[in-house]
Amino acid sequence: MRKCSNCNKLCPDTEKFCQTCGLPTTAVEETVTAEHAPAKKKKTGLILGIIGALVALAAVAAILIFPKKAKGDPMHRFFDAQENFVENKLLAKENLTVESLMCGEYKPSIQEVSTDAELSFDLSGIDIGSLGLEELGLGDIDLSEKLSKLSLFFQIDSKQTDALTGVQLRYNGSSIISATIETTDKGLSVYIPELSDKCYELSSEFFTKLMSGDSDLVDADLPEQVEVKFDRVADLKKSYEALKKDYEEIFYKGFAVEDFEQKDRDCKLNNLDVTVSGCRTITYAPNAERLASMLIEMAERIKTDKALSDHILTLMEKYLGESGMNFMLSALCSNCDIKLGDNGLIPVFEKLADSLNKDRDALVKSIDDSNFIWRVVTHDDDVILQHVGYNDGYNDGSVYFEHYGENIYLSARDGDNAFEVKSDLKKDGNVLGGKINLSTGGDNKGSAEITIEGCDSSSKSALGFPRGKYNIELSETSGGSGKLNISVEVVETENGGTDHRVTINGLGEVVGEDAPDKLAFNLHTTDKDSTVSRPSAEVVRIESEEQLNGIVEEMGENLSGVMMKLMLALMF
Repeated sequence: MRKCSNCNKLCPDTEKFCQTCGLPTTAVEETVTAEHAPAKKKKTGLILGIIGALVALAAVAAILIFPKKAKGDPMHRFFDAQENFVENKLLAKENLTVESLMCGEYKPSIQEVSTDAELSFDLSGIDIGSLGLEELGLGDIDLSEKLSKLSLFFQIDSKQTDALTGVQLRYNGSSIISATIETTDKGLSVYIPELSDKCYELSSEFFTKLMSGDSDLVDADLPEQVEVKFDRVADLKKSYEALKKDYEEIFYKGFAVEDFEQKDRDCKLNNLDVTVSGCRTITYAPNAERLASMLIEMAERIKTDKALSDHILTLMEKYLGESGMNFMLSALCSNCDIKLGDNGLIPVFEKLADSLNKDRDALVKSIDDSNFIWRVVTHDDDVILQHVGYNDGYNDGSVYFEHYGENIYLSARDGDNAFEVKSDLKKDGNVLGGKINLSTGGDNKGSAEITIEGCDSSSKSALGFPRGKYNIELSETSGGSGKLNISVEVVETENGGTDHRVTINGLGEVVGEDAPDKLAFNLHTTDKDSTVSRPSAEVVRIESEEQLNGIVEEMGENLSGVMMKLMLALMF
């Protein structure tokens, strides 16, 4: 006999999958006395590595590398469903397709913001004594009302890669200190009139050096920068087509039509509590020998593929920029002890190939023992359910996704550790409302409930926030029973503009006794074109750390006058 890993229903020995819920079954062992019972031991991370490699290679390769096949068998319908799932669920909002992404044609949409905004605080719930202001001679002054008169005034004007921002610290509407910051693809310029009559400009190269960890001015735990050399791909579309051709034959060696079982029937989405009629369910259970051979052959092919390395690196540089690409690869090197350089990503490919190639028999046995399945359910070509799972008797895990209308259910589980999100949302025209529940299990047990009321996607502030009410309640149960409540209201004001009101309750219970129990602030945007303007001051280009040190020291001397101005405002 076999038993379902989900609903515990007993099934015949011939049924690897439960006919009730579709999840994998495991063999029921004969009863063994406690005296002679074998010790239950957890397998090493090999099975998790194999399952991860399987999911990553099968999903990424099928979706990003290989073309659709004009065939009606379950195998090709399965891969078509995965491509449609990625494009319809993940890429549709950006009007993006898998092919345009892989061919370097994606241009991220950048929201242009032009507005003035003011951030003000409600400090009535804060213990002023805990701020240590007695040492400044302000202990006998009621500071609650005075500190509430402090605000930050922003003037934001961003157009594509250029951004011009003005920032002022204000007291009762009067500026204490201000700065104008301008960023372009050439670098960063800063003008602080209270500290200097000059505008200082840092080139993008010098700024990158400062933030790289190589500078004494920045105390940051950043990975040592590496520079990866590669031959940039001139025509990414041709490169993409060549890669598809090179790898398609190898990829399809790992799959056969008999690995896929198709059933046309109604589908019950248990977590969303809805039954959908006229669905197509396709379940994939790998043939261990065939899949292991494909994985090893694929890894061996990738191991020395400079063309694939150049294609990936060209995409990274195009989408992230050279500095962003090098920073990500530097982090990879520091975490994995991989030396990158003239060979591009070849060292990474070699490490993947070696890990899969160590013991072919162990790889086959791990896949076979895992009871791995990947199930997809479609309705009118729309994916409404995805499930990837395994259960080898010692370790079990799954990723489960349901989608119908506005509602989704997503869970991920690896043994006792789990993550779950469920939405119960209703949409009336452009207005969305309802609840989203999140929970985690295992070592990081906790939960969150998000309540949305009147979220209007057609009515947004200049910062892009839909008007409406949002409430978030966080419960942390692994280390205590504290609850944190965050209330957000985005409302249009009578005199124009938008208030973004945020109230946080329960900080003292969660963070500690020294924290205020309540914290409230409001960000008001005018929702009109910003009044910020570029400074007319003399521009001084900073090209060395010594020069920057001197400027910072000079500004520090002038800062004392600004601090005195603020102290006088608070005292009188």
